[in-house]
Order: sequence, then C-alpha cells, then structure tokens
Amino acid sequence: MVALVLALISCACFLRTKEPPPPPPPPAPVHQPSVAPGLLPAQNGPINDLAGIFNQTDQARLVFRINELKVGSDVEFVVATVDTINGQSIDDYSLALARRWRPGGQSGRGVVLVLAIKDRLWRIQVSEALRPELSDEVCKEIGDRAVPLYKEGKYGEGVDQLIKAIGERLKPKSDKPSS
Repeated sequence: MVALVLALISCACFLRTKEPPPPPPPPAPVHQPSVAPGLLPAQNGPINDLAGIFNQTDQARLVFRINELKVGSDVEFVVATVDTINGQSIDDYSLALARRWRPGGQSGRGVVLVLAIKDRLWRIQVSEALRPELSDEVCKEIGDRAVPLYKEGKYGEGVDQLIKAIGERLKPKSDKPSS
C-alpha cells in the first residue's frame, strides 16, 4: 500500500514538472536614426527654409495651405529644406528631425517633409497616428508627383501640390468629390 501511495505521488510530481512555456519574444527594436542631434536644425514655425529656396509668395502660400490642412484634417505639417544632409540617409535624417520636432502635438497627427536640395533627396515622415492613412507607399506616390516641379526649381509649387494631395487623401470620404 505504501508503494502505491509513493507511486501516485511520484506520478503527480512528474506531471507537474512540465517545462514552463518559453518567454515571449522581446519587442522589435525601435529604429534609432544615426544622425547626431547637434546636426539637426531647430524648428522655427511650419516652414524651415534653411536652403533659402522659397520666396515670400511661396512661403505665404505654403503657410496658408498648411493652415488649411490643420483645420481640415487636424494635421500639423512642417517643411524643412536643407542644402545637404552630408551623406546621411534621408530616412534617418527625416526620422531624427521628426522625433526632435514632434509635430502633431496632443493628437499625434504630424507630417515632416524634408528636402535636401544639393543631394536631390526628399522624404515625407509621418507620425504613427497617420500611418493607416498615409503609408510609405502612399507618401512615395504623392511625393513623386512633385519631383518634376523640383527638377525645374519650382520647389514652392511642388510642396504646395504635395500638401494639397495629402489634404485630399485625409479628407473624410463624405467630403471627397465623387468621380
């Protein structure tokens, strides 16, 4: 009888000593841009024309368009033009700039457009809150439409066209004109 009790206790212990489940995988690492913060300009309003490519008319038109986007879609849009990003990746540079400037405020709905003039590079950086509506593919498509204007030196027109396209994309479906 004692042997039977010991056998049952051994079986019960054996059944309970299953290996614990493996730990959950660690979260995916967050991409950290390789741009030194000291190389990033400070934000000075919605238009940060460090490359000096916009005239006063362009700036006024772009500020008007950016305000329309803010009112119509609750999106804070900022533009940064620089002469060069000195061999940095445009993706890293724009991401570092967006993280430093944090457009979008409380709503988290922010967009940064970076134009590196001498490098002939551009990038639209979108906050996480806007990713469902403005994926990388959508931003590339919208941005590519402005490239011919940039090549002609019509940066103000290109950026204006880009902001309008983003505004159209973000309009509620009921506000969009039917085709």
